[in-house]
Amino acid sequence: MARKVKLAEMTWVEVKAALESGTDTVIVPLGSVEQHSRHLPLITDSANVEWIAVKAAEGTDGVLVAPTVVYGISHNHIDFAGTVTLRTSTLIALLKDIAHSFVKHGFRNIVFLNGHGGNNATVAVAAIELREETGATIANIYTPNLMRNSAKLLESDIEWHADEGETSTALVAIPELVDMSKAVREIPKPRPLFTFTEEALSRSVVDLGLPKTREITTSGTIGDATLATREKGERMMGEAVETLISVIAELREATKASSAR
Repeated sequence: MARKVKLAEMTWVEVKAALESGTDTVIVPLGSVEQHSRHLPLITDSANVEWIAVKAAEGTDGVLVAPTVVYGISHNHIDFAGTVTLRTSTLIALLKDIAHSFVKHGFRNIVFLNGHGGNNATVAVAAIELREETGATIANIYTPNLMRNSAKLLESDIEWHADEGETSTALVAIPELVDMSKAVREIPKPRPLFTFTEEALSRSVVDLGLPKTREITTSGTIGDATLATREKGERMMGEAVETLISVIAELREATKASSAR
């Protein structure tokens, strides 16, 4: 019987036993419920990040996966039906309550695995406050940073939303919910001080916030989803899992070393 890694599917007795036998790390996946064009479901970010988290936990001992925080910061997509957005204060409070609960039970490493770019700044604030309040190792990981080598396979000039990369990974995580017959290529016009690349989320010289999606796309796609393939997705998701396993191993060793001082 395979080892259980999804905390929500375990009993409290099983979680207690896992902690007593050396489990010290919990991954908290974060996603969104927001439009992903006409070919991907609203749950795309959440499904992709949970897939990575579960596969990584299955590949290493001592790690469990918390229920995915499916709602996130999606103000820029709110004009599309079905999109749900939280206030930044709501997400910060939610993440802090979750983490405090896990620390109380004995988890020493809390990994916020974020699969939605709109959450980045908010998760960073929550992590800063939690490090001061708990003394635990609070890691904040953005999933595209786990796929840097395999992302070079992507052919489109613009990688942003419901695009080649995101569609390729969804073809791995939730293939039954992807309708490639509705995939499109939609390239937005250039905007002052803004570049439609993943790096723009963290490396822009000037941060003016994310543009309203409805102003730059009619379908919801920003990029070229027609170039997506499962093969690209397998390479990207595979690299993400392998890198995450390696990073978590380093985190756990660093925490143990720190505790031994």
